[in-house]
Amino acid sequence: MTFSYPSSVSVGAIAVYATRAQGEHAEIGRKACQRVKIGDSPINAYMARRVREEIASESSPLHAYVLPRAALVPVPGSAPPYRDGLWTAREICDALLAEGIGSAVQVMIQRTTAVAKSHLQPMGKRNDHRTHLESIGLVSDVLAPPDSILLVDDVVTKGNTFYACATILANAFPETDIRALAIFRTRGFPNTIEHWFEPWLGELRFTGGRVDRWPD
Repeated sequence: MTFSYPSSVSVGAIAVYATRAQGEHAEIGRKACQRVKIGDSPINAYMARRVREEIASESSPLHAYVLPRAALVPVPGSAPPYRDGLWTAREICDALLAEGIGSAVQVMIQRTTAVAKSHLQPMGKRNDHRTHLESIGLVSDVLAPPDSILLVDDVVTKGNTFYACATILANAFPETDIRALAIFRTRGFPNTIEHWFEPWLGELRFTGGRVDRWPD
Protein backbone atom coordinates (compact mmCIF):
# COMPACT_ATOMS: atom_id res chain seq x y z
CA MET A 1 0.00 0.00 0.00
CA THR A 2 1.17 3.51 -0.81
CA PHE A 3 0.91 5.99 2.04
CA SER A 4 0.87 9.76 2.25
CA TYR A 5 3.26 10.64 5.07
CA PRO A 6 2.43 13.39 7.59
CA SER A 7 5.22 15.92 7.95
CA SER A 8 4.86 15.76 11.73
CA VAL A 9 2.78 14.25 14.53
CA SER A 10 2.30 15.94 17.91
CA VAL A 11 3.40 13.82 20.86
CA GLY A 12 3.33 14.37 24.60
CA ALA A 13 4.61 12.54 27.67
CA ILE A 14 4.50 13.13 31.40
CA ALA A 15 7.54 11.27 32.76
CA VAL A 16 11.14 10.37 31.93
CA TYR A 17 12.62 6.90 31.47
CA ALA A 18 16.37 7.56 31.66
CA THR A 19 18.05 4.30 30.70
CA ARG A 20 21.62 5.17 31.77
CA ALA A 21 21.23 7.99 34.28
CA GLN A 22 22.20 7.56 37.91
CA GLY A 23 20.47 8.90 40.99
CA GLU A 24 17.21 8.65 42.89
CA HIS A 25 14.89 10.14 40.30
CA ALA A 26 16.32 8.08 37.45
CA GLU A 27 15.79 4.92 39.47
CA ILE A 28 12.23 5.91 40.45
CA GLY A 29 11.41 6.56 36.80
CA ARG A 30 12.78 3.20 35.66
CA LYS A 31 10.85 1.33 38.35
CA ALA A 32 7.64 3.21 37.55
CA CYS A 33 8.05 2.46 33.85
CA GLN A 34 8.49 -1.24 34.53
CA ARG A 35 5.32 -1.25 36.62
CA VAL A 36 3.39 0.40 33.78
CA LYS A 37 4.74 -2.18 31.34
CA ILE A 38 3.43 -5.09 33.39
CA GLY A 39 -0.02 -3.56 33.69
CA ASP A 40 0.15 -2.52 37.34
CA SER A 41 -3.29 -0.99 37.99
CA PRO A 42 -2.31 1.40 40.83
CA ILE A 43 0.54 2.98 38.87
CA ASN A 44 -1.64 3.27 35.76
CA ALA A 45 -4.34 4.98 37.80
CA TYR A 46 -1.75 7.33 39.31
CA MET A 47 -0.30 8.23 35.92
CA ALA A 48 -3.75 8.78 34.43
CA ARG A 49 -4.59 11.13 37.28
CA ARG A 50 -1.38 13.05 36.66
CA VAL A 51 -2.25 13.31 32.95
CA ARG A 52 -5.65 14.77 33.88
CA GLU A 53 -4.00 17.29 36.19
CA GLU A 54 -1.52 18.36 33.50
CA ILE A 55 -4.25 18.80 30.91
CA ALA A 56 -6.11 21.04 33.35
CA SER A 57 -3.08 23.10 34.40
CA GLU A 58 -2.53 26.29 32.43
CA SER A 59 1.17 26.19 33.35
CA SER A 60 1.71 22.72 31.85
CA PRO A 61 2.99 22.11 28.31
CA LEU A 62 0.16 19.57 28.04
CA HIS A 63 -2.57 22.08 28.91
CA ALA A 64 -5.66 21.28 26.80
CA TYR A 65 -3.58 18.86 24.72
CA VAL A 66 -6.21 16.10 24.72
CA LEU A 67 -9.38 17.18 22.96
CA PRO A 68 -12.54 16.48 25.02
CA ARG A 69 -14.13 14.01 22.60
CA ALA A 70 -10.95 12.26 21.52
CA ALA A 71 -11.10 8.54 20.84
CA LEU A 72 -8.37 6.81 22.85
CA VAL A 73 -6.62 4.39 20.50
CA PRO A 74 -4.11 1.94 22.02
CA VAL A 75 -0.92 1.42 20.04
CA PRO A 76 -0.46 -2.26 19.11
CA GLY A 77 2.17 -4.33 20.85
CA SER A 78 4.95 -6.13 19.01
CA ALA A 79 2.79 -9.18 18.21
CA PRO A 80 -0.81 -9.79 17.12
CA PRO A 81 -3.21 -9.73 20.08
CA TYR A 82 -4.26 -12.96 21.74
CA ARG A 83 -7.07 -13.69 24.16
CA ASP A 84 -6.39 -12.58 27.74
CA GLY A 85 -2.92 -11.34 26.81
CA LEU A 86 -1.54 -8.16 28.41
CA TRP A 87 -1.91 -5.11 26.19
CA THR A 88 -0.13 -2.34 28.04
CA ALA A 89 -1.41 0.51 25.88
CA ARG A 90 -4.99 -0.69 26.29
CA GLU A 91 -4.55 -0.79 30.07
CA ILE A 92 -3.36 2.83 29.99
CA CYS A 93 -6.29 3.84 27.80
CA ASP A 94 -8.73 2.31 30.28
CA ALA A 95 -7.07 4.21 33.14
CA LEU A 96 -7.25 7.49 31.21
CA LEU A 97 -10.92 6.97 30.40
CA ALA A 98 -11.63 6.29 34.08
CA GLU A 99 -10.21 9.76 34.79
CA GLY A 100 -12.62 11.33 32.32
CA ILE A 101 -10.04 11.73 29.56
CA GLY A 102 -11.37 11.07 26.06
CA SER A 103 -14.76 9.80 24.95
CA ALA A 104 -14.12 6.07 24.52
CA VAL A 105 -11.41 3.48 24.00
CA GLN A 106 -11.46 2.31 20.40
CA VAL A 107 -9.29 -0.43 18.92
CA MET A 108 -8.75 0.95 15.43
CA ILE A 109 -5.42 -0.63 14.48
CA GLN A 110 -3.77 -3.94 15.28
CA ARG A 111 -0.54 -5.80 14.68
CA THR A 112 -0.93 -8.30 11.84
CA THR A 113 2.55 -9.84 11.95
CA ALA A 114 5.00 -9.92 14.84
CA VAL A 115 8.10 -7.72 14.94
CA ALA A 116 11.08 -7.70 17.27
CA LYS A 117 10.61 -5.82 20.54
CA SER A 118 12.41 -2.50 20.22
CA HIS A 119 14.13 -2.63 23.61
CA LEU A 120 15.77 -5.93 22.60
CA GLN A 121 17.29 -4.43 19.44
CA PRO A 122 20.62 -2.58 19.35
CA MET A 123 20.56 1.17 18.87
CA GLY A 124 20.61 2.08 15.20
CA LYS A 125 18.99 -1.21 14.18
CA ARG A 126 15.56 -0.81 15.72
CA ASN A 127 12.36 -1.19 13.74
CA ASP A 128 11.78 1.84 11.56
CA HIS A 129 8.45 3.29 10.48
CA ARG A 130 8.39 1.10 7.36
CA THR A 131 8.59 -2.09 9.42
CA HIS A 132 5.63 -0.94 11.48
CA LEU A 133 3.63 0.16 8.44
CA GLU A 134 4.07 -3.33 6.97
CA SER A 135 2.99 -5.10 10.16
CA ILE A 136 0.07 -2.96 11.42
CA GLY A 137 -3.34 -2.77 9.81
CA LEU A 138 -6.60 -0.88 10.17
CA VAL A 139 -9.31 -2.82 11.98
CA SER A 140 -11.97 -3.64 9.42
CA ASP A 141 -15.03 -2.78 11.53
CA VAL A 142 -14.07 0.88 12.04
CA LEU A 143 -17.00 2.56 10.32
CA ALA A 144 -17.03 6.26 11.14
CA PRO A 145 -13.99 8.45 11.79
CA PRO A 146 -13.98 10.29 15.12
CA ASP A 147 -13.32 14.04 15.19
CA SER A 148 -10.06 13.44 17.04
CA ILE A 149 -7.83 10.50 17.95
CA LEU A 150 -5.31 10.21 20.77
CA LEU A 151 -2.85 7.40 20.17
CA VAL A 152 -1.68 6.02 23.52
CA ASP A 153 1.40 4.00 24.48
CA ASP A 154 3.64 3.42 27.47
CA VAL A 155 6.95 4.74 26.07
CA VAL A 156 8.10 6.88 23.16
CA THR A 157 11.72 6.64 22.03
CA LYS A 158 12.32 7.59 18.42
CA GLY A 159 8.59 7.51 17.75
CA ASN A 160 8.53 5.12 14.79
CA THR A 161 5.58 3.09 16.10
CA PHE A 162 3.54 6.18 16.93
CA TYR A 163 4.35 7.69 13.55
CA ALA A 164 3.38 4.54 11.62
CA CYS A 165 0.08 4.28 13.51
CA ALA A 166 -0.67 7.96 12.87
CA THR A 167 0.15 7.52 9.19
CA ILE A 168 -2.26 4.59 8.82
CA LEU A 169 -5.05 6.47 10.57
CA ALA A 170 -4.38 9.76 8.76
CA ASN A 171 -4.61 8.00 5.41
CA ALA A 172 -7.87 6.33 6.43
CA PHE A 173 -9.37 9.42 8.08
CA PRO A 174 -7.74 12.51 6.54
CA GLU A 175 -10.05 14.99 8.32
CA THR A 176 -9.40 13.63 11.82
CA ASP A 177 -7.11 15.39 14.29
CA ILE A 178 -4.51 12.79 15.36
CA ARG A 179 -2.18 13.23 18.33
CA ALA A 180 -0.05 10.90 20.44
CA LEU A 181 0.55 10.51 24.16
CA ALA A 182 3.07 8.30 25.96
CA ILE A 183 3.41 7.99 29.71
CA PHE A 184 7.23 7.99 29.43
CA ARG A 185 9.72 9.42 27.00
CA THR A 186 13.17 7.87 26.94
CA ARG A 187 16.32 9.85 27.58
CA GLY A 188 19.32 7.64 27.01
CA PHE A 189 22.29 9.93 27.46
CA PRO A 190 22.00 12.18 30.55
CA ASN A 191 24.11 11.13 33.53
CA THR A 192 21.49 12.51 35.91
CA ILE A 193 17.96 13.90 35.73
CA GLU A 194 16.43 16.48 38.07
CA HIS A 195 13.05 14.79 38.29
CA TRP A 196 11.48 11.69 36.79
CA PHE A 197 8.11 13.44 36.42
CA GLU A 198 8.58 15.95 33.61
CA PRO A 199 5.60 16.84 31.39
CA TRP A 200 6.74 17.39 27.82
CA LEU A 201 5.25 18.23 24.43
CA GLY A 202 7.05 17.71 21.15
CA GLU A 203 6.76 16.40 17.62
CA LEU A 204 7.66 13.37 15.56
CA ARG A 205 9.13 14.89 12.41
CA PHE A 206 9.41 13.03 9.13
CA THR A 207 12.40 14.31 7.17
CA GLY A 208 14.76 12.60 4.76
CA GLY A 209 12.81 9.36 4.95
CA ARG A 210 13.22 8.98 8.72
CA VAL A 211 11.33 9.83 11.91
CA ASP A 212 12.95 12.01 14.58
CA ARG A 213 11.57 13.03 17.96
CA TRP A 214 11.95 16.74 18.60
CA PRO A 215 12.96 18.11 21.00
CA ASP A 216 14.64 15.37 23.01
